[in-house]
Amino acid sequence: NNSIETNLNIYYVKKKDKFREYILKGPPESFRMLSWLVYNQIIDRNINIYHNYLTQNLDKSTQSGIIRDIERTFVSTKDSKDNIRVYETKLYNILKAYANLDKELGYCQGTNILVGFLLLIAEGEEIDVFYLLTSIFSSTFKERKEAEFSFRGLFTEEFPLLFYFEFIFNSLLEKNCPDIKAKLDDEGITFHVWMGSWIQTLFSLVLPVSLCARV
Repeated sequence: NNSIETNLNIYYVKKKDKFREYILKGPPESFRMLSWLVYNQIIDRNINIYHNYLTQNLDKSTQSGIIRDIERTFVSTKDSKDNIRVYETKLYNILKAYANLDKELGYCQGTNILVGFLLLIAEGEEIDVFYLLTSIFSSTFKERKEAEFSFRGLFTEEFPLLFYFEFIFNSLLEKNCPDIKAKLDDEGITFHVWMGSWIQTLFSLVLPVSLCARV
């Protein structure tokens, strides 16, 4: 894996646009996770930093929320009970470590589905998933005004990015499928009842892993 990652990084440095094109098409399963790490330039994945956050105490409310959601993360995964337990332990570790790292975001329902999906792609590599998750959410930590429209805006207070997507979705639905929009409104089925959680989990909640991995 080290040699593959090194070669991928060399190619990325030389031909970033081409590398991005391959990423959008979907890299081969055998080094998909490595490709995502290289594309996000997550090169130094320090295990000691990870364990530092993992061993810190977590408040009881956050911990109970994580444990509750873990039990329903891999319900559709076709694997042995023993393997699923291993993945649940890894999932707990990552969510705990990240909640200790990012005090603003902490733990939000839905991140368990996203991290579970990444764990399956990474074949259980905790460290890789932790650092990729950090990259996904770290475009701000409230450092820039663009924070609201980075990925973390799907989970931060008042959900600014989620409401932005809701506005776009409802506008397009009303324009292109007015009858469906009217029916949903009549039945009281709002965006947040179904589409909100789909977007927050990058559709990994409702689509097969094999399909999500190529989106």
